[in-house]
Order: sequence, then structure tokens, then C-alpha cells
Amino acid sequence: MCPRIEVTTRRVRGIAPDTDTVEPSFFLSAFAGTARDAAISMDAAMNGSDTHARAFVSFQEHTRNRASGFGGAGASTSAPEVSSTAHKGGSRVAARTSVFLTETYKRCNPQFGYNTHLNPKRQLTKPSKPVGNVGRDNENQDLIISVGDVLTPDDGTGGDNGGDHGYEVRDVLGSGTFGQVVRCRSRSGGAQAAVKVIKNHPAYFHQAHVEIGILHMLNTKCDAGDTHHIVRMLDHFVCASHLCIVFEVLNVNLYELLRQNGFRGLHLKLVKKFTQQLLRSLKVLRSSNIIHCDLKPENILVKSLESGEIKLIDFGSACFENRTVYQYIQSRFYRYVLRVSQIQTLFAHTRR
Repeated sequence: MCPRIEVTTRRVRGIAPDTDTVEPSFFLSAFAGTARDAAISMDAAMNGSDTHARAFVSFQEHTRNRASGFGGAGASTSAPEVSSTAHKGGSRVAARTSVFLTETYKRCNPQFGYNTHLNPKRQLTKPSKPVGNVGRDNENQDLIISVGDVLTPDDGTGGDNGGDHGYEVRDVLGSGTFGQVVRCRSRSGGAQAAVKVIKNHPAYFHQAHVEIGILHMLNTKCDAGDTHHIVRMLDHFVCASHLCIVFEVLNVNLYELLRQNGFRGLHLKLVKKFTQQLLRSLKVLRSSNIIHCDLKPENILVKSLESGEIKLIDFGSACFENRTVYQYIQSRFYRYVLRVSQIQTLFAHTRR
């Protein structure tokens, strides 16, 4: 059995001995309590009665008390009591001129209209200054993406797998020389997905088509049962002249896992489990005559923190053995480490 993995904001438990962690359930319960209190107080403040106005102020005082003693003994997550000493006028003014400001405007002017879609969108692409592609791309030929944008096919066909409602962008997951990866929600089914948006450049566009062909063969023929730990491609389409590839959502990569653990290494059982899964992936690639060309900890992602299952990702540099386009099969940093190791081994043999 592999030890249970629990990733926190700073450390990882169950991977290296004697690591201090904070139970994530503590934060979840505390957040749930705050959300519950906020819902009760907001409903109360929306009502114009004095009792509910006092409840709003009581909630504010309760929130300040929780912030000052958060996590200490006796910290309460229950809704606050309605204070009989709360100032009526002050609480109502505070409510109407802050969290319920739009309601106040509507009372003053019934024709006032407001929609959350009018809010400024948080831009995920940097730099975000439009340069080309009718103002859709930046200077690096990346598609300028903001939270709430919907990625849809240019031809309206709904992509390869019929996702005719597109993918709504939620956040950014990463970026690289190829482009950027964003976390999305399928508007047709609501499922989470990771969308890889390729740069608007002929070379990257062509290589992305090679990646799609390799992944399609691996997912449908070589590993149709999804048992050899290779990432699953769900869809692909062209949006604003950018090729988009839709993948399953995974978790932290192995390099980030090591970093969160202070680079103190992983538990031997966990290393063995990861190695076995990775060898099964490489066995499929070998039988399919495919070279990954960019195998490194950053391209090995944990799928489940409970079971320790991993997935091999990023076939953007992959090729078939008889169609090699690169003269190296490792990133420069790892080539350097390998070369130093080879020199040390050669020096040791020379001294013998």
C-alpha cells in the first residue's frame, strides 16, 4: 500500500518522515463556517427590519473576533447571536452603502441596471496588450485570455467530440514556449478540463497536430483502457486561429511535489510506486515506436493524491522513431545533470 499523500500549502505528509502539517479539514471547516455565517447575515441585511440590521453588525463583529483568534482554543464557527446593543442606524447605512450598494442604487433610480458580466475581467495572459490577430493575440502570439472567456471552435462544429457550447475559462494552470494551459468548465456538461492553447505560429501549430495524432493513437489503440498512465485527450479544435487541445484535469507535478516537501526526497515506497507506473507508460511508448523527447519531473503529474496514481503528459515534443525532428531527448537542465554524472563515472573508471 502506498502511503496517503496530503499536499498542504507548505509541506507534504506521508512522503518524508517527521514533517509537520496542518490538517486541511481544519481550513475547510473554518471556511464552511464563515460562508454559512455570511449567507445568514446577507439574508438578514436584505430585510429592512431593525433586528436584521443588528444581525449584520453582529456578524461583522463576529468576523473580526474570528480573525483575531483564528485557530485558537474556543474559536466558534456557528452563526453569531443577534446583539441587542447594536446601533440600528449605523448597521443599516453600512449594509446599504457597501455589500448592497446596487440595491440602494435601484431604489434611488428604478432604471438602474447592473450585471456581473459588466465587471472587469481578470486577464490571465501576460503581456495582455493586443498586437495582432485582430486584437486577439499579444506580442508573443499567445491568445489573450481572461477569466470568464469562452473558448469555442471558429467553424462552429463543436470540436472533435461535440463540445458545441465551448469551454468557459476559470483560471490559468501554466504556460511555456508552446503557449498556455487554462482550467476550464465545459458549458455542455459542466465537467472540468485543462485546455492547452497553442501559439498562433505555423511551427507550433504543425507540432500540435503531431501531438494530437500521437495522443489519439495512444488513447484509442495503444492504451484504450487507460491503464498505462498516459494523459487522456478529450477534445481538440481551433479557436481564434489557435489550436486548442482539451485534456483531463490532473494535480501537482512531481517537481512541485518535491519542492513542497523541501527537496528532502520521497518515501521509498512512493518512489517505487511512481517508477512502476512510469515504466508501464514507457513500455507503451516503446511498443508504439514513440519518443517522448521531454521526459522530466515537470511532465509527470499526480492524478490522485489518495492512491498516488500518476500520468505522463506533454507530448508536444514527441515524435515517431522514424520521423525524429530533434537531436536531443531531454531538457537542457537534465542533460547537464546527466553529463556531469557521466563525467564522474568516467573519471572513476579512469582512476581504476
